Amino acid sequence: MLEELKQRIFRSADSSKGATCRVLVLHGTPGVGKSSLAYCLMEAASSTYSKHAVWVDLRGISTLWAAALQVLQSLGQASQVPQQQGSADAKQYTNEDEALAVIAKAVQSSPWREQGLVVVLDNAEELQRCSEKNVPLGKLVGALSHAQHRVIVTTREQY
Repeated sequence: MLEELKQRIFRSADSSKGATCRVLVLHGTPGVGKSSLAYCLMEAASSTYSKHAVWVDLRGISTLWAAALQVLQSLGQASQVPQQQGSADAKQYTNEDEALAVIAKAVQSSPWREQGLVVVLDNAEELQRCSEKNVPLGKLVGALSHAQHRVIVTTREQY
């Protein structure tokens, strides 16, 4: 079953048919293995499907601003983002939208545009709770969206 899940998530997106980023949300009670499954999928993306993979721990992060900086820091540590795009220096970005724009630009750059990127947003429940209608999480996932990318979100909250 895990192999079938990997194939469904990571099969190539057909951009000629308007394919979009695939998002997988894993939700459930604490301790059921959401993060472990996300980690297995991230490892498969990296080794089997030749995608770049980034793990972003959102535990304790309750604002879009802090989440965006955490993603930028994780992308910078992945070393494919030039330092000016991957820096998590809060003084560099004047607002959330600017930080999200930098994320969007970074994830659409080569080699990620060609090979694809898998971003795991682990422990997203506090970010979800900070606003009505999950707007912050939706904006963050939107900034990460690209046809060849995959976003995996783990949370204790159900959408």
